Amino acid sequence: MKYVSFLFFVLISIGYIWSGKDVFVRKDWIKFGQHFISVAIAITIVGFIIKGSLAVFPEFSRSTARFILAGFSLSSIMVLGLKFLVVMMCAIFARIMKFHQVKNQNNYNNLSVFTSGISLPMLNFFKLLLSAVGVIIFYGIWLAQP
Repeated sequence: MKYVSFLFFVLISIGYIWSGKDVFVRKDWIKFGQHFISVAIAITIVGFIIKGSLAVFPEFSRSTARFILAGFSLSSIMVLGLKFLVVMMCAIFARIMKFHQVKNQNNYNNLSVFTSGISLPMLNFFKLLLSAVGVIIFYGIWLAQP
């Protein structure tokens, strides 16, 4: 079960990091907030399901239930957190370029030419780095315990 959960959350996080929009507008931020709320509701529901399964199946131990609930909740939050980091990095970079457009008009054209050539490889490198970090995080959540 640990390996299946690890693989499931790694694939979900990599898919979520690499797909979709990287620059959010107000409507996208509201949708992202709704995702966080739905994850919190799902964690609560899974907690009640696990509590009920403890009552029905006596061989299902409390430590196993605690491990499953903690792993599920941490992994679900981390999937959203990794996407949040991608979106925030894009937002920070866009704000820096907007600042240069307003306050540094003399050098903005040179910067925009330079950044147009390097921004996509940097974004892909950052996504690759976050994918590797996600694998390490999910390894720590699911597989590092004895």
